[in-house]
Amino acid sequence: YRVLDSFDLMNAILPKIRSAGCELSSMEITDRKLSLQCLFPRIEREVSVGDPVQAGLVISNSEVGLGSVKVDPLIYRIVCENGLIAADGGMSKYHLGRDYGDETVQLYREETVKQSDKGFFMQLEDVVDNLLKPEVFDALVNRLRESKDKRITDIPETLEVTQKHLQLTDDEHDGVLHALVEGGDLSVYGLINAVTHTSQSAVDFDRSIELERSAWSLLDMPTNQLASQN
Repeated sequence: YRVLDSFDLMNAILPKIRSAGCELSSMEITDRKLSLQCLFPRIEREVSVGDPVQAGLVISNSEVGLGSVKVDPLIYRIVCENGLIAADGGMSKYHLGRDYGDETVQLYREETVKQSDKGFFMQLEDVVDNLLKPEVFDALVNRLRESKDKRITDIPETLEVTQKHLQLTDDEHDGVLHALVEGGDLSVYGLINAVTHTSQSAVDFDRSIELERSAWSLLDMPTNQLASQN
């Protein structure tokens, strides 16, 4: 495993993002990770009437070995400015290292590393191209539409399951409960939005991204754990 320099990553991927018509919405660098979020206004759909969402991307990298390079689809809900990361729809890749065992032993030649980086960045460009296809975004939005039909019948039990599944703190649990009730949408879709809403008041940026990413996994939980199908 070799840490990929975030500066090199940004130099390689930003021109591609801009040429595709994406607009940079945020970029944060913490002690652990870099995270870049961008939106693609050309692709906009409605989960339901009056609930528009835009396509986007989230690119993250850790220079301190706390994660792989990730490129994930972002679903941006315009009405409440929440971002939902479709964590199973993108690319996650560990960059192969140049060092083997003792740091003084070099496994790969410098030229080999350069060619590896070049190929890696070409893969990233291909992933960006694919994730910005309208049909890819349509498939993600359709999953959210289907989640609106999964109704929550027992809020306390559902929140207990959600807290365990997403490893929410007690404060985060209370935030999700408040957002769910206030939002008035007692469906799995409403629950997901409650989690992403709570992410905006997370203790730090890294935790906020974790919640935006983990909320997507609620779509894959067995229906009988969270809701009852209409």
